[in-house]
Amino acid sequence: VMFLKWVQQCYYYYQRRPTYCDAEYQYAPFIEEITALCVTCCKENCDFTRMSNYIMFREKFITDKEKKKVKKIVRKAVGVIAGYGERPMRLLICFGILAVVFSVTYFFLPGIVGLPDNAFDRVIASLYFYITTCLTIGYGEIYPETSWAMMVVMLNEILGFVIGGSFISLYLRKIF
Repeated sequence: VMFLKWVQQCYYYYQRRPTYCDAEYQYAPFIEEITALCVTCCKENCDFTRMSNYIMFREKFITDKEKKKVKKIVRKAVGVIAGYGERPMRLLICFGILAVVFSVTYFFLPGIVGLPDNAFDRVIASLYFYITTCLTIGYGEIYPETSWAMMVVMLNEILGFVIGGSFISLYLRKIF
């Protein structure tokens, strides 16, 4: 019983910690171990309401921890790509990498109408199609016909908006 009260106090202070505290990463194994012990103690004492509270806390803790990991990964990816507005060259490199990836995809993807049969001309036409689609020019001589090709082109357009908007905002931030 004393152990459970001590654990409840730990939870109380953990839930009311400051927002800048990084306790999830430091004390995560400890908290998971304690919740498992509490669940078994409550199970042995037939205190099922308290046991369900501990189980719900543990599930909430695990999902919060996973959300923070995803946020950290997204923040890291944005930092690598954009450099937080200090390195616009990284955005151009990202644009170049996407140009190669989408050009190769368009080269091998069936359902793109208007690509020539010659391999060299097909590579140039695939790169041309990527750039005109990414910059939302789209002259119309090359276009997707199947649903898979349409989905790849839509992804290309969305990434084009994101990269174009990021590039403009980065340069405006540098100017002003």
